Amino acid sequence: MKKSVVFLVALSIFLSFGVSFAQYGSFGISNAHNAGMGGAYAGSFSTASLGINPAYLLFPVDTSGALYLQFPSFSGRFIEAVMSPDDFNKYFGRKEPLELSDKQRDDFFAAFIDNPQINYNVASTLFAIAWASGKSLGAFAFAISDNFGGRIVLPRDLIDFAIYGNKENSVYDFKDLSFKSSWLRSYSLSYARALRGLRKNSFLKYLVGGLSVKYYSGFAYVNLESSDISLSTGEYNKIDGTINYQIKTAFSPDLGVKYDFEKEEPNDNPGLFMSPCGGGIGFDIGFAGELKNGVKFGLAFTDLGSINWSTKVAEHIGQGDVSVTDLTDKKQRNDLENFFQDSSYSIGSFNAPLPTAMRLSVSKEFKSLLPGSLLLALEYDQGFNDEPGNSKSPRIAVGARWKTFPYLPVVYVGASNDVVGSLRVAFGLGFSTSSFDFAVSSRDILSVVGASSKPYFSASANFIWKIKY
Repeated sequence: MKKSVVFLVALSIFLSFGVSFAQYGSFGISNAHNAGMGGAYAGSFSTASLGINPAYLLFPVDTSGALYLQFPSFSGRFIEAVMSPDDFNKYFGRKEPLELSDKQRDDFFAAFIDNPQINYNVASTLFAIAWASGKSLGAFAFAISDNFGGRIVLPRDLIDFAIYGNKENSVYDFKDLSFKSSWLRSYSLSYARALRGLRKNSFLKYLVGGLSVKYYSGFAYVNLESSDISLSTGEYNKIDGTINYQIKTAFSPDLGVKYDFEKEEPNDNPGLFMSPCGGGIGFDIGFAGELKNGVKFGLAFTDLGSINWSTKVAEHIGQGDVSVTDLTDKKQRNDLENFFQDSSYSIGSFNAPLPTAMRLSVSKEFKSLLPGSLLLALEYDQGFNDEPGNSKSPRIAVGARWKTFPYLPVVYVGASNDVVGSLRVAFGLGFSTSSFDFAVSSRDILSVVGASSKPYFSASANFIWKIKY
């Protein structure tokens, strides 16, 4: 168990410096065109709509005879946390407990929400292509995307214990401790078409429906399913506690992870096309349209489905009481270490849901307020579970895209809340021509310029090539 968790944490840190693209969950990463608008997706089109709303594949609705190819797509790491790296080193990167005054202690805890958490979501679009044939036949797309994400929730008692050590006559409750991480690859086929049957006097100018069918391959999964850990301290550094936890894991055989119950050495052959340890089917369903007054809207439900983890699957259980009266006693230290030794065993399989979310977008384009055209957009995203990249807390974003003259940059601005409740300001620049769309942006421009107090580094760039005939 210990090796599995360490492996996933190390992998998350490694991938945080890799490419980062595609949308996954209500708080997942979006492409550069949408990231510059704070993750408001009303301006999505073609391959930029994949994972967001498949109906946007046919935006503009009169597009026909066009082929789109998204390449290259890359971005920097994407991490949301309640504490900056400098503050983390200040409070936790010490050999001795940090002594704080009452005011400093109040200020420290004021920086945390009820359960401090660290979120990471790293993804890459390996390939994406779309073809728009027009309203009669519709639009088609195919994409391959990888996503690695996770969430670590730290109880405030754990932070107190880490800062002050085992204070005498104190009780610490770590039942809210949680950790979940997964690595998935999706192969998606998408289709969008204008829906018929609208009356001439309808308040709608047009309505588009879209569907994406995805096959998911899973390469890694770790979930701390239950945690009931408490410690009480007495005089002379005595510690008594009850520990009860349950963890489920699954790993691709090619990742080289070995469980303690396994006798044979596993393969160590990581690469682009590894053997999966799980699989499942997911769906995106979306609608989009335009009212007579020019207001455009979109409604989508994404990642409906689940993953079945069935290869190299294990469960890890720890249960019992611990008591330490003298940490300098070698025997007591060995007993404590033995308690945390891997107690894993193989299990058949288990299911985990995909990060199902609802997305509602509203926008309107203005061509008289400023030179060129100005698109204003509002986004509401609601996750239905707490899988990596998702949250039951809503995400609200406002954004704008200003297209001026043909040879001047497109300007993107926006704002949104992140998964830990902080407000993020987005900004981006791009070019839009008849041959390509290019954008560079950040969902938190303050992190890029070093003015953000909490980490959420996000920097994206992508090309969407257009071939019209």
